[in-house]
Amino acid sequence: MQIVGEKIETCIFQNRKRKIITVIFALILTAFGLRLFVVFQDSVLSTCNIRWKIDITSKIQIDFYGALLPTIVSLLIIFVLVYFRKLALKQYFRYFLLSVALALVFFRPSDTAIAGYYILFVISTSFICVFITFYNGKLRELAKFCNWGKLNFTIGNFVNALLITGSYAPLSVLIVDLLYAPFADSMYIGAMGLTDGVILSMLFTPLTVTFATLFVIFICEMKY
Repeated sequence: MQIVGEKIETCIFQNRKRKIITVIFALILTAFGLRLFVVFQDSVLSTCNIRWKIDITSKIQIDFYGALLPTIVSLLIIFVLVYFRKLALKQYFRYFLLSVALALVFFRPSDTAIAGYYILFVISTSFICVFITFYNGKLRELAKFCNWGKLNFTIGNFVNALLITGSYAPLSVLIVDLLYAPFADSMYIGAMGLTDGVILSMLFTPLTVTFATLFVIFICEMKY
């Protein structure tokens, strides 16, 4: 019996080691993908950028591609989450203000527009959404008891994390733009078109959520 037990323990250890190596490899690939996205933004989106300015008032304009399109997509995502993914609105909006707070941290008004570090913002938001979707409980409970072993890594939860982050990120950046609008002489929301922080935060979401998920899985495998 002792020999059988040792064989089972060795098999479990080898499977866990194999899983950790696979996660590390996937993390490296995802990090490389993040870098490729930045290259894609600089070499493709910047050179093939398009804008469509829509007047709201005499002093406030909004760009269709830079702000209006990602806003419409975000609202459609909320519809999908509520009616097809059966996510309660209360659960969705519970941590939305936290995402807005992060956007206020990473974005600041410049002389001509609202600028910031959208990559750091989306990565931070992705980690929040990964925790709130993979953990069946409140975020403060997870932070207090550090019971990461109760995180439920399923495809369904991953899809929810993608959708929530994909709507949190652009809406949060848009709200920051609107908060600063009364203090500006004129405001062109989404002025950079396809390279604006609102739409880029949405386009960047699949990679950042994947990275955050893999990173959390890696920590859990090392810890538990």
